[in-house]
Amino acid sequence: MCALLPAELRAQSDDLILHEYVEPGELESSSSSETGAIGEGDGPARGGAPPSRQSNSATRAPDLTLDRGSGEVIRGPRGPVEGTAQPYGPASPGGGATLLDDKTDTVDPLNYHATFDPSVYPYKRDVSQDRIAVSDSGGYQMTAGRGDVRRVPVGGEARDNEDTFWGTFLIRAEAGSLHPVPSVAPGQRVLEVHAEPDVGVQPARDQAGNWYLRIDSDGLVRVAMRVAAPHFYFEGEFDDEVSWADFDRSPTRLPDRARPVARDVAELVGVSREQSPGEVVRELVRYFRNFETRALTEAESAGDLYRTIATRQVGVCRHRSLAFVITAASLGIPTRYVSNEAHAFIEVWWPRGGWRRVDLGGAARDIAYRGNRSSTLHRRGGFENLPTPPRFDAALEQARGGAEGEAGEGAAEASSESADSSDGEPAQGEAAQSEASESMNAQTGDAGTRSRAQMQQQQQVEREAAQQRQQSDGRQGESLPEEFSSGGDRSDGPGPSVPTRLTMTADRQTVMRGSNVELSGRLRTQTGAPLPDRTVRILIGSPGSRTAESMRELATVTTDSRGRWSTTVAIPESTSIGRWSLVARFSGDESNAPSIAR
Repeated sequence: MCALLPAELRAQSDDLILHEYVEPGELESSSSSETGAIGEGDGPARGGAPPSRQSNSATRAPDLTLDRGSGEVIRGPRGPVEGTAQPYGPASPGGGATLLDDKTDTVDPLNYHATFDPSVYPYKRDVSQDRIAVSDSGGYQMTAGRGDVRRVPVGGEARDNEDTFWGTFLIRAEAGSLHPVPSVAPGQRVLEVHAEPDVGVQPARDQAGNWYLRIDSDGLVRVAMRVAAPHFYFEGEFDDEVSWADFDRSPTRLPDRARPVARDVAELVGVSREQSPGEVVRELVRYFRNFETRALTEAESAGDLYRTIATRQVGVCRHRSLAFVITAASLGIPTRYVSNEAHAFIEVWWPRGGWRRVDLGGAARDIAYRGNRSSTLHRRGGFENLPTPPRFDAALEQARGGAEGEAGEGAAEASSESADSSDGEPAQGEAAQSEASESMNAQTGDAGTRSRAQMQQQQQVEREAAQQRQQSDGRQGESLPEEFSSGGDRSDGPGPSVPTRLTMTADRQTVMRGSNVELSGRLRTQTGAPLPDRTVRILIGSPGSRTAESMRELATVTTDSRGRWSTTVAIPESTSIGRWSLVARFSGDESNAPSIAR
């Protein structure tokens, strides 16, 4: 996972303030209607795998029993008291700091303890931290600026722009104390609360977005809580209509001693407040998703660790997330570091939308799912409306490859994007960038002593390497490879010059002949500009098909004003027994290159 060194747990002493605390914009309606990829990881190579059934909202309440489930976590006022370990950071909001460490290599297998149905694996919010500090020795760390812990009201119905979840928590209660519990989203609303035995339970939340339960009696208590979370949190867009003047909440505070380094990193990434906030966030996501996992050299570990991790683009989820928060803070963008026992990610606050979850990748290669096997996986929140650079794409491809199983008789498969951005060795398509990065590292030595000119030189080298990959690679979302072209549907003229990215998600991974599958996706340029009014063809063929002529067309669909498309296709009864693949295909036009999604 992510961050860092275990710390001593300390007691929580905040008094509960009896009025509602609502963060600006958190519960406002979202205009997003995109159904993204499952966003839940492809599961472990060993240990328990996450549920395969998918859903966007809860269907039935959990049993109110004091029996402890297999491996279930028991929680107390100072965090988990039995059943879990937090290997790289605090296990509760009051459990100390998350430290930026130099253990940037591949992470060992980890356990993930699910508490919600649908499961938000691997994005359970155990600890949210929003304050950056730099120690006297130059170490960077995150802590939770808890402030007042305030009561959250209970009641109401789910809104059209919300998904619902049942959470179940087994708590060794101390009367009147605050007991930290996981959450789905910082701005979730509590619709119902039930307890066994029937004791008083009051939900509460701090200013960093951590959640608590105050319980009126001592002893073992089972709490079931139904919550509603806004769609924007999972798939909201960082739109270009937002200006810097729209940020009406305080940005994440950055210590003065960190500002010069953070400015250098922002300059290397190529972002500044001269751009729109949307452009800045999208470019930051693109950059911090394009990390690799490898051990730091002795010289790299000796310099400013944030500078090294950010400029060399090295580290797993905790390094990417913490470095993103520091860089975003230097630009005035409110951002949080969020973690659980198996993964770390970030949350970005967006005007008129609220907090938005963003996964930067880098999860452990093996995450063993511990939880109710009859639950479902929450399927909202894919990667379509944020950049997916080469290394992130390679991790997704690796996850998809691991998730593919043998299909049943007459089955057709439609791959969907998975959020288990497990880091491995760079794919072959990344060789140019890896070599360029290593060459530049050899020339510049310790990252702590590099000049802006040197960092800009490295940035230019890596950009040129990325352009070379776009010309030669045939992975999903890049220009259509020649071997998958048909001479008749390439546009006439000088040929397309703008690379495009086509994505596709499905409501299931395996379907039988004669059944329907719902498909959706988005068509954009590589820079993120939507391509409206373009035709996308849906084809079916054997997994090894490399030409359009060798596949059968099932449907055509036109993209909307935001480049989005959706359709329902029927798998023909006449499809022969065997294994098949669904492909979405954009044939290109006078200005834009073709692209495919499998």
